[in-house]
Amino acid sequence: MKRKKKLEIAYHEAGHAVACYRLRVAFNYVTVEPTEDAWGHIMHPCNYLGKVSEYDDDRRGRWKIEKNILVLLAGGAAEALVSGREDWNESGSSDYEVALALSELIEPTCTDVHGKYLDYMIARARAFVRRRVVHCPIEHLALELMERRRIGSRTARRIIRRSLENDSLTEWLKKREGRL
Repeated sequence: MKRKKKLEIAYHEAGHAVACYRLRVAFNYVTVEPTEDAWGHIMHPCNYLGKVSEYDDDRRGRWKIEKNILVLLAGGAAEALVSGREDWNESGSSDYEVALALSELIEPTCTDVHGKYLDYMIARARAFVRRRVVHCPIEHLALELMERRRIGSRTARRIIRRSLENDSLTEWLKKREGRL
């Protein structure tokens, strides 16, 4: 696999992990190790998938679903930062399909709303990953994933916090290599 494709995958998975961190969604680890189904993944419990009866139809319940949708869509949005492609949200993408299923929990009887709502959430995910406090940690975590391939949640959170403390990627890399 080419380095650019590996970097895209690392950005994608880092996007999920940083979104989890920023939105306070638990995750166990993030990896770019391929499986039968994916080039990489993040192990995170999507609390509402398939549990329609457990959804509380209130603002708090809706926010929990929206956080999970943002986490799912942040991967593709982060990948687009490095690939330049905006077609990551096409049908067939497992993240997109799960996000669509979750959107149905918010408006279960109004199917014409789901696509429009998901378009709105995609726009939110794109804006989210472009924010400096999100984009820089995605870069840092993606570079670490390229090297380590699998990172536990504690280490990922430490990398993200360290990234937020530093002013630039160059300074962070120098510190990491012991040159500062």
